[in-house]
Amino acid sequence: MKLQPSYRRRAFTLVELLAVIAIIAVLIGSISGAVQQVRKQAIRVEKYNWLDQRRMGETVGRRDPLKVLFIGNSYTEANDLPGMLQQLVAASGSVPTLEVGREIRGGYTLERHWDEGNALRQIQAAPWDFVVLQEQSQLPLPPYDPVSFRSHAKLFSKSIRENNSLGLMYMTWARKFAPTTQVYLTREYIEAGRSNSDEVSPVGMVFERTGITSPHLNLHVEDGSHPSVLGTYVAAMTFWSILYDKLPTDLPLVPGVALSSVDANALKDNVWQSIKQAKKRLRKDWQ
Repeated sequence: MKLQPSYRRRAFTLVELLAVIAIIAVLIGSISGAVQQVRKQAIRVEKYNWLDQRRMGETVGRRDPLKVLFIGNSYTEANDLPGMLQQLVAASGSVPTLEVGREIRGGYTLERHWDEGNALRQIQAAPWDFVVLQEQSQLPLPPYDPVSFRSHAKLFSKSIRENNSLGLMYMTWARKFAPTTQVYLTREYIEAGRSNSDEVSPVGMVFERTGITSPHLNLHVEDGSHPSVLGTYVAAMTFWSILYDKLPTDLPLVPGVALSSVDANALKDNVWQSIKQAKKRLRKDWQ
């Protein structure tokens, strides 16, 4: 006699298939969500490690893009310095990549940015790595209001630290017809950086050095104040070297900038020498 099986094979109904698919989707979603949470936590740990090392004067590798907020006026806006810096990062294949934000208003002082509140809201709105502070070009000079510069740099720096970000002072340059005023701008920006534990991008010092080593290169436009495209390129190189803590040796040119290899190398050397000098002066024991 042929034995009958104790069960019968049957096809799944459509409802059962859909139920199985739904269960699998939930499981995959849960696993994916857990993976995303682990990844986010890893990025946070990596950033805080990077931040701690940077505060101690060291730069370590990271995968998450650098996030930089620029607060300033037409000196930052001219030729789109943040955009040119991004071009330089992309063209050089720099790692990590760079994301930028802007709070730029023509003619604004740090005091006006502070009073209006938009800059502070921008600082608090995102996990910036650096917040760049650029003062009105003449305010730090003795005939104007260096006290306002110092006090508002301090206010901004405190808010930047509270957001777990680093302050980065954008040292501007002397006007073309008054080159000797650079000594005051350098002193004020270095002192602001030192007293607030901020970093300094010494663009003004690079302009000054270039005026001595390569006077044929015009870093200003006709008004003798705002930067030419080449002047903005010099600023972008200086910021790149500060942000990535590297020599600018292999940085390429960007559209609109034409330089001989001799001039390009001279500018790169001016950038690095200025950064080294600024870092020495930022030390608490510097005399």
